[in-house]
Order: sequence, then structure tokens, then C-alpha cells
Amino acid sequence: MEGPEFALDAARAALALEESRLEAAGREAEEVAGWARAAEERRRALAGELEEAREARSACELRLREAELEHRSVAEAARERLGLEPAEIEARASDGPEPEGAAEELARVRNSLRRLGAVNLSAVAELEEVEGRLRELTAQRDDLEKSITDLRGTIARLNRLSRQRFRETFEAVNEIFKRTFPEMFQGGEAWLALTDENNLLETGVEIYVRPPGKRVGNLNLLSGGEKALTAVSLIFSLFLYKPSPFCVLDEVDAPLDDANIGRFAKMIRRMSDRSQFILITHNKRTMEACDVLYGVTMGEPGVSKVVAVDLATRPAGENAQGAA
Repeated sequence: MEGPEFALDAARAALALEESRLEAAGREAEEVAGWARAAEERRRALAGELEEAREARSACELRLREAELEHRSVAEAARERLGLEPAEIEARASDGPEPEGAAEELARVRNSLRRLGAVNLSAVAELEEVEGRLRELTAQRDDLEKSITDLRGTIARLNRLSRQRFRETFEAVNEIFKRTFPEMFQGGEAWLALTDENNLLETGVEIYVRPPGKRVGNLNLLSGGEKALTAVSLIFSLFLYKPSPFCVLDEVDAPLDDANIGRFAKMIRRMSDRSQFILITHNKRTMEACDVLYGVTMGEPGVSKVVAVDLATRPAGENAQGAA
């Protein structure tokens, strides 16, 4: 893509360079939130199992207490009515004759025992097993609650750090853009604004410009050359804040006149000590400002040839202003 529209796209892409880090942090926060939800679901499931284990233990304890109470009640009744211990009563009953009505009473007692069901001799062992399971589930619940707390803390820290870094980057780039724009336009003013100051993780960024002799307006109201120069000013502001090893500009100078190209080349030269600039251009004045030229020709179909010219070694009297 060529011309101002590409320059505008390049500016927007460059502006999104810092926003992409925010988006990456947002995705990481979203992933951590997913882990937190999964941990919460697991915690709820374990809480259900824990409740069931508690109910089972309570049932076992109740049955054990009932059996103990029944045993003590029978023994106490024997002592009060007969003045004998249960073992003594059992010994005398086996030695003496069967009392009148004992058979009927025995049958009644046996029926009562059948209705009560079998005695669970392993109740104590089951209780110990349930208590062990209860301790295990309680430990798992505590671990999950700690994990959820840690994950929530991580999410909060990432969001806080993302907002802080975005705010710092935005304010720094905005201040540089306010200085770079008048330098490129020889006057006027420009600045960046957030669409939502209260939500830095979701906010957009708007560009306001006022070229010399014009009112403040939207970027879309500018001419092609003004759009290109504004986009270049914003790109340079980003590189002045955090330089990259190299920058590729594809025919951003196409809509610029000679005066603007001169300022453009001057800015490139000033920034070339921080980054290497690769310019794709058909403008002769831009070519004159470069240190090295690479020309690509096609002598025959399908065969390209590259010709390089080192302009950094040209005589001092020639125009040496530009960028590599």
C-alpha cells in the first residue's frame, strides 16, 4: 500500500505497539481468571464431598452412641431390679430352670432384635476412615482456597501493573508528540486523548491536531500530506520514547512537498543514532538524504538485480543530510 493511507495505517500500528503489551497482559489475566474459576469449581465439589463425609461420620457416631446407651440402660436396669451385673444374670439363667413365660419373652426380644437389624461391628473402623477422609478433604479445601486467593492477587497485580505502564507510556508519548508535531509542521499543535479515562484496560486513543493556520480537528479532515506528516510525527514520538533496532517506512514521503521532505529527512538523521531506518521511496530528495541506496532492477523476466551505492563516502560539498 502506498501514500498517505498507508502512512496513517503505519502510525496506527506503531501506536498499537504499546497497547499490544496491554492486550497481552489482559489475555494473561483472562487465563489466570479461567484457572481461578476452575479452582473454585473444584473447591465446591470437594466441599460437597466434605459435607457428605461429615454426615456419614455423624450417622456412625449416632449409631455408636445409641448402642452404648442401650447397653448401659440394660445393665442399669439389671442392677436396679435384680441387684446383679449382666454377666451374673447370664450365668444364673444358663444354670437354672426356664422361668414361666421366658420363651415368649425370648421370642419377643428376638423379634425386636431382628427389627433393629444387624449390629455394625465395624462402626468404629468406619468412623476412623470417615474422619481420615474428612481431614484429607479439609486439607484439599484449604489448598484450593489458598490457590484462589493467590490467583486473585495475581490478577489484581497484573491489572494494576498494566494500568500503570499504559498510563506512563501514554503520557510520555503524548508529551513527545506535542513537541514533535510543531517541529515537523513548523507550528501548530497536536495531542493524544483517551476515550475512557476511568478504564485504562479498555480505553481507545484519539489524535487531535491543529496544523498552522487551521482549527483543531479530526485526523480525517486533513489533507493527504498533513495526514502523512502527522502519522510520521507519531511514529517518531514512539521511537523517541522507546527506540527499536530498525524502522521500515514504505513511501511515507509520497504526499510530502519539498519543504516537508527536508524536515522529514532532518528528523530521520537526528534519530538515526538510535535506530536504523529503511526507507522505500521514489523521491529524489529523500534518496539524497540517505547514506546507502539500494536499487532493484529486473534485467530479464523473473531475475532481479540489486545495485548498492554508498553515499556516506561522497564528497563533503554534496548534500549529506539524511538517514541510513
